[in-house]
Formats: sequence, C-alpha cells, structure tokens
Amino acid sequence: MQKVALPLILLFGVLTASAQTTVSIQPGYCVQIYNCILPLSDGDRVWLSDVPQYQPGSIYVLDPAGNFVVDCQSKINAYHFQWGGQPPSQYNRAAQVPFTLHAECDLGAVAIDEVGYGYWDVSSRYGGIRYHVNSGTVSY
Repeated sequence: MQKVALPLILLFGVLTASAQTTVSIQPGYCVQIYNCILPLSDGDRVWLSDVPQYQPGSIYVLDPAGNFVVDCQSKINAYHFQWGGQPPSQYNRAAQVPFTLHAECDLGAVAIDEVGYGYWDVSSRYGGIRYHVNSGTVSY
C-alpha cells in the first residue's frame, strides 16, 4: 500500500501545482495601453507595465488594498499589440479602431489577453489616442 500511495501523492502534487487561475478583465479605459491598470472580476486589479524605458516590463495583480497577489517584475517575455485597421487619427475622431493585446510574463506563468478599441480623444489637455478594453482575461 505504501508503494502505491507515494506515487499518487506526488502525481496529485504535480497536477495541482500546474493549475492556473483565470480571471476576467472588466471593461475600462487606458491612456497608455503599455502602462495600464484595469479591474478584474474578482475585485483585484491587473497592472501591465511595459514602459519602454524599463524593458523588459512587468505584470502585477494587486488585491483591493494594493498588495501584490502576483509580482512578475521585469520578466515580460512576450508582448504583442495589433491594430485591426489604421490607428485612430486626429482627423477622424469618430473612429473606433479595434485592437488585440497579448502579454506573457516569466515564460507563460502569467498571461494577459485583451480586446478593445482605440479612439482619438480631444477632451483632455493634450489629446491623443486612448484605449478602451472591452474584455479580456488574466491567467496565473
């Protein structure tokens, strides 16, 4: 009996260690898509920080008090942003151009997928492209 129990315990440990949590991203707006904090369906927030001066970037999940649930600092190994058409132009302010974003941190230990649209905003002092995230997921 002991010879069978130990391998089963090890197998259970391996299976549970590889399980990931997937949480939905709530709709939200970002001024910069590469430095954006969005709410999650479980009350936490996801922060993608891929500011060009600080390559490689980071992905964090923060609880409501601001504590780190996931701290994947300086380990982004995959980042892909793609417009679904021409980027929004200040000359076509009504355009809502779709985009997709995928980022992975620490060789896939954390992954973000987002879909939304970009538009030209003239309501702020400086104007520019703004990003509306319609939906997405964070897996960790």
